[in-house]
Amino acid sequence: MTGKSPRIALIHATALAMAPIESAFERHWPQARRTDLLDDSLSADLAEEGELTPAMVQRFVDLAGYAKRTACSGILFTCTAFGRAIEAVGAAVGLPTLKPNEAMFEEALARSPAAGARLGLIATFEASVASMAAAQPVVQAELTSPVLSSPQCAVLARKKRMKHD
Repeated sequence: MTGKSPRIALIHATALAMAPIESAFERHWPQARRTDLLDDSLSADLAEEGELTPAMVQRFVDLAGYAKRTACSGILFTCTAFGRAIEAVGAAVGLPTLKPNEAMFEEALARSPAAGARLGLIATFEASVASMAAAQPVVQAELTSPVLSSPQCAVLARKKRMKHD
């Protein structure tokens, strides 16, 4: 890989996550080569089932296996609702595998003005709330009651990103 920028596989469970992550890479790491993989039925299936099933976890592992075969240096998942599946991927593929919320929580905790300060969480996808809280016990202790902004996924789907953001 001499002379080449690292390839990062971006695995998306909704097309709505693609534009914001591409924008973030352009601002913060434009030289990274990006590979986008999308299975937009994963979010719908999770919402329908109400829980992450073994079959869904295997689909994530399969996507990551494909990503690994592209010779990527690491994998970034862009949907926060699938924490357990992302952890399974990390164990299965042997590549650096990141959840989209890890850096967000670290930064939020670092910015917390004083010990005992509380954090707020607003989510647009219901399954993300439980997944994020469970994945970060230190955040769970600092988190006020999460707020679900249910209509916001519909707002995004209607291409009204500015209203959502």
